[in-house]
Amino acid sequence: MRFILRGKPIDLTLSDVYKAAKKPTPEVIRKHYVDVKGKKFPPKQLLHQVLLMKGIEMARIDFTTMDARSIFRRLGLKCGEM
Repeated sequence: MRFILRGKPIDLTLSDVYKAAKKPTPEVIRKHYVDVKGKKFPPKQLLHQVLLMKGIEMARIDFTTMDARSIFRRLGLKCGEM
């Protein structure tokens, strides 16, 4: 899937998300989460991890939780609230 995030074109696949989700321990979920094979992550943490894995330098403050949720939903992942 191709999308623009804060003016940067990014190509992202479900496989990229699965690979990125293997490495980090999920941080504390305050409200929103994305479910990756039964493992729940804060959306911003996971999107930041995926971007880093792809060599894209972007701070978490540069995108919103809603940006991340929208991207993951378009990839077919379940997003929810605690």
